[in-house]
Amino acid sequence: RLIFLVVSLVAPMTSKRKGSSSKVLEDVKGVIIADSFNERFGPLTSGDRPRALIPVCNIPLIDYTLEMLYRNEITECFIVTKHGHNDLEKHLNRVQDHYSSMKMHIVHSETTYNLGDALRLLHEKIRTTFVLVTGDVISNMDLTPLIAKHKSWCGVDKKTLMTMLFTPCDHSHPLRNVETDVVVVRDTQTSRLLYCGPPKEKYLEVPLYHIMGRSQVELRFDIVESHIYICSPALLDEFVDHFDYCTMENLIKGVIDNDDIVSNKVFAIIQEEKYAARCANLTSYDAISKDVMNRWCYDLVPDIFSPPASRFKYTYRRNHIYVEKSARFGRNCQLLSSVVVGGNVEIAHGRENDEKSSPTTIKASVLGNNTKIGTGCTFESAYCFDGVTVGNNCTINHAILGNNVTVLDNVIIQEGCVIEHSVILGPNVTIPPHTFISFRSEDNHDAKKVTLSRSQTYNYTDDAEHLKHIQSAEGADKLGRIVSAASDTDNLDTYDCHNDVVGEYGRGFLVDQSEDEIAIVRWQIGEMLEEDDVDSGDESDSDLDDSDDENPTDAFSREVLDLLQSRMDLDNIGEASISNIQLEITGSRAAHNIPVEEVPSFITLLLFKRVLEDDKHGASGSKLLVKVFQAMGPLLANYTRAKKEQLQVLDTVFDVCFQESIAGNVFVAIVNQLYDQEVLGEDSILEWHSAQEFEEKELVTLFQSLNKFVEWLKTADEEESSGEDAEATSEGETETSEEEEDNDDEESTEEEEDSD
Repeated sequence: RLIFLVVSLVAPMTSKRKGSSSKVLEDVKGVIIADSFNERFGPLTSGDRPRALIPVCNIPLIDYTLEMLYRNEITECFIVTKHGHNDLEKHLNRVQDHYSSMKMHIVHSETTYNLGDALRLLHEKIRTTFVLVTGDVISNMDLTPLIAKHKSWCGVDKKTLMTMLFTPCDHSHPLRNVETDVVVVRDTQTSRLLYCGPPKEKYLEVPLYHIMGRSQVELRFDIVESHIYICSPALLDEFVDHFDYCTMENLIKGVIDNDDIVSNKVFAIIQEEKYAARCANLTSYDAISKDVMNRWCYDLVPDIFSPPASRFKYTYRRNHIYVEKSARFGRNCQLLSSVVVGGNVEIAHGRENDEKSSPTTIKASVLGNNTKIGTGCTFESAYCFDGVTVGNNCTINHAILGNNVTVLDNVIIQEGCVIEHSVILGPNVTIPPHTFISFRSEDNHDAKKVTLSRSQTYNYTDDAEHLKHIQSAEGADKLGRIVSAASDTDNLDTYDCHNDVVGEYGRGFLVDQSEDEIAIVRWQIGEMLEEDDVDSGDESDSDLDDSDDENPTDAFSREVLDLLQSRMDLDNIGEASISNIQLEITGSRAAHNIPVEEVPSFITLLLFKRVLEDDKHGASGSKLLVKVFQAMGPLLANYTRAKKEQLQVLDTVFDVCFQESIAGNVFVAIVNQLYDQEVLGEDSILEWHSAQEFEEKELVTLFQSLNKFVEWLKTADEEESSGEDAEATSEGETETSEEEEDNDDEESTEEEEDSD
């Protein structure tokens, strides 16, 4: 019975593309519109670069779309493209073997300017049901039951054109913007779409004649389009018959407005528990990247979904951190949360002995393959494509850096910036918010002679050669940071860079943005609602509590750190009141709904932070850390009764000791104190030690420093076991001798009775 059960559970997974759904999906084709027909991503898609190849968590967007169709057993797919079709075709050739059971056709036309033009190209090629999706959609939807429902509606009414798929989305979510906000009205009983359009400024407006005469209708403003459509061939006929239909919105409006004449129908399905989102602009790119890192689109996550054209594999760590095994980190590197680190990445590597260097902290960011980052940098919501080089003491906040971008020392890139491939910035400059910087001048995109700086000029043939030149320039170190340059002010290029923005040794040009496009293109950061949408009551902005927008985890960490700073005097650590601290931590945990099993890791990390942020102790910080864990051991012990929590504490201690040399010097002493204070059990330490495998030399060195302590634990355990065996043996011998004495007494008593 057990064998049969296992087989019945596993078999459907191993033969995913063969099953009962084959009849439903028979002759169903896929259509991917790989061109966006706009310039929402600014310079990243200039020249001949398609948006479909922009990476999300180091995976090209179109790979997510292909994977969705492949998992839903689509056997034939048409990919329509205009912009960057050569690069796209090369990429599809590389992944073709992985999707061997899905035949791909590339349809290219230079006269395609919108969605309507793209669909008209397919009129003679597709005459069956097809799934229409844009090439920048990420989704884990199961389309099989939805296709079956669409076919059933088509069987009842031949005028059924398509079924639109929607997903729930709160109004404050970053995916909501002026492009995606939509009001949907549908018949509750039949799921027929009655109205679909954008809202007005402060209210929703739905024409009354759309809902008259129906028993029950549903109005939804908490959903967004998935941009996945299940279509009938008649949809293509409509686009051919109406050349004024350029977008899907044009078609929907035409169908609804002419309902009494033509009687075409569009249906709507709301997928409540699945994920689907379109990467339509910079704001949605940021939101979708974070959703993927935070596993809302499971199982399309970096550690499970590995793109067929990539050789890199990711390991998933706590706090939604994904690290490729070839990445290398220095002690001054801190990965906080929601981070993807690609292959061959180096962060503060080789600077472990530089006492003056500051740590590099990375949060909610993606680092592409072969990225190099110096020390003292701060990354938050930073998206670096492959080959990016960043010097020391740089800050990148809510920005996208294209392939092979070089950022020299002391550069600040403020929110909303987009930097095109191969641009060079710095040193010692601040890039203003929402700045787009291109590699080529808008006046001459074909220029091959470019200015490296105002005192240095090179001729090059392509982007890669340009990067090679700057990395081999006189005085350049291994991060490509130029120390000095030759003086030749007479030799200036005709197309001078905007060095007042990109820096003295920079290479790049500002990109002008039209005023009517800024509202859509601009990266909305922390401003999901328009100002007009805010309630204009008596309550002023100053009365609003900014802390309401704070992440619960961040708020809990901040409160506990404030608590430790106020209640724990480092000069008199033994006088800290454990019971009062624990009581306040419990209250804060309940207020922010933090799971109790996560508390010990938080406390451990914040105890380190309390000492490491106190500069006045300097070199004595190592000894102070041991005293702190000795004094706070009883506090931690209240939260580490289970082995799982003990292993989490050990992981946290090891990570901090690796990143901070002050802590690393007393790694063994801290573990010893936690063992003495019964925070860590002997079994937990031995299990953790036996389960670890490291390749980096620095990690191995720190890990092996614990070997003597582990051997001592094993020896003590063996001695205790042998002592217990000896004690048990002596007790057994004592019991035997007592039994023999009792037997002798009984025998003597019997002899006396016989003699009487």
